[in-house]
Amino acid sequence: MKRFYTLFLGLILIGSVANSQTIFAIQNTTAPNGDSPQMGNIVTTTGTVTAVVLNGSAAGTFFIQDGPGAWNGLYIYESGTVVSIGDNVSVTGTVLEFNNTTELGSVTNITITSSGNPLPAATVLSTTNVNQEDYEGVLVQVQSAPATAVGSTLGFGLWEVNDGSGGVEIDDDIFPYANNAILNNTYSVTGPVQYSFGTFKILPRDINDVGGAVLPNFVSIYDIQFTTAPSGDSPENGNIVMTKGVVTGIIVNGAPGTFFIQDGNGAWDGLYIFESGTTVARGDSVEVTGTITEFNGTTEMISVSSITVLNSGNTLPTPSVITTGNANAEDWEGVLIRVMNAPCTSNSGGFGLWDLNDGSGVILADDDIFPYAITAVVSTSYNVTGIGHYSFSAFKILPRDANDIALATSIDELKNTTISVYPNPVKNSINFELDVNAFIVKIIDITGKTVTTHTSINGKLTISTSNFNNGIYFYSIIDNSGNVIATNKFIVAK
Repeated sequence: MKRFYTLFLGLILIGSVANSQTIFAIQNTTAPNGDSPQMGNIVTTTGTVTAVVLNGSAAGTFFIQDGPGAWNGLYIYESGTVVSIGDNVSVTGTVLEFNNTTELGSVTNITITSSGNPLPAATVLSTTNVNQEDYEGVLVQVQSAPATAVGSTLGFGLWEVNDGSGGVEIDDDIFPYANNAILNNTYSVTGPVQYSFGTFKILPRDINDVGGAVLPNFVSIYDIQFTTAPSGDSPENGNIVMTKGVVTGIIVNGAPGTFFIQDGNGAWDGLYIFESGTTVARGDSVEVTGTITEFNGTTEMISVSSITVLNSGNTLPTPSVITTGNANAEDWEGVLIRVMNAPCTSNSGGFGLWDLNDGSGVILADDDIFPYAITAVVSTSYNVTGIGHYSFSAFKILPRDANDIALATSIDELKNTTISVYPNPVKNSINFELDVNAFIVKIIDITGKTVTTHTSINGKLTISTSNFNNGIYFYSIIDNSGNVIATNKFIVAK
């Protein structure tokens, strides 16, 4: 740092006699510009070295303090004497204001009277209160202050913390940390306060002055899930990680619940988050920190310490269309998938399960999010979208609502039957017209409960919905032989 002082000031100081002053007497001021009442005077003061700007064997400028609290710290601009933190020193020099910083310059004498002394306790302040003349040169500490800007943002070795009261900059004049600071991580920072370039700053002296648990590494969902281990265990099993993705499904809708996130389209891109304290919605982009574990063969995040909703209303990843047989694979755990033209082969397995098999193998459809098992019709083909999951030693697909289940009736099944169902949405009644004389219509609500069953007359049937609540319903049309010839959903909206 280059210093420029005028010859005029130097001439004034020639022949001046030093007088003994405490640091408090040098610093304490009521002047609006913050200038010391001792400005221009040659003084001798004493204090304990709290920080050295040039660490190591080189002589450097340093800070001294003779007690805790406001007005009790002072910057010594002198580079010819090696001092150490804890040294008690007597210093003689001229009180100066350099760019509005009160300091002792033109030092003529430094005497180390003792070493290894305890330092004054750091004064605990809110981040905004650091920004005042009172604490210039004083050892302070801010606590539980999230980083609101880091090195790449501010440059010049600066980063900023803000406990909510107002930000304060952290500088690297003694210890560089800006490039290690993590945005939104919470820190406690200790160091002397300095004023430079129009801003008050804290100067941490070493890593011990930057407290707070460092956030874990960010790991993509793919890197959490992808594995070649025969067990299917995550390579991050047991590690605390941060990841992010879009919420694709919630086990408990409308209330805090465990949920799934996904950060891409395809295999290995989904993850189950076991956390029930935060309300999230489908389409929320979230950043989550927690421990990766294997619970009964399922890779999931538990012990969640942080969930941040970054934004909402995002488009969900595109479901991956796979066969029912291929759905039974580790690759699709937590991923939004879709099986097509898959007949229901059983709906009587209990526990809200029903089977789908497109000929490649059975995948179980489960009711963890949306119950449908008792509504599923054996031998009827469905297109089912849902989240791949593993529980109770079986892979499953978890449809999330009625929109995830659609009839996949083939042309051959309907080529001899013309079906007309209208209107949709429905207000007061729904009409069914078939080119067969007799058929049965069963109406099922979204919980799988049969609401009503009616038989047609002369190929036509009108069912009143005046007593139905608004919402999604399903109909099944059954012929005289008991075969289901059509299944689909309709909406009641009055």
